[in-house]
Amino acid sequence: METVFDHDPSAEELKYLFLSGQSKEDYLATHDDQETEFGNIYALYMIRGNREKALEYLNRIRNPKQRFNGKPPEA
Repeated sequence: METVFDHDPSAEELKYLFLSGQSKEDYLATHDDQETEFGNIYALYMIRGNREKALEYLNRIRNPKQRFNGKPPEA
């Protein structure tokens, strides 16, 4: 499963995503939903200011309720 950890997040980015102090192994032990991971990767790329890459991951989320679990991205 692809996770946010596969995208080399910095310590500051992990803190923003509420994942600081977790290793990839610890994280995978409690998370197994690829849809959620696409959302986390989307958030990571939005933090980085890479909207194009972020939207690529947002569009991989099939469940529309999960896709816009918050506010949809601005056009």
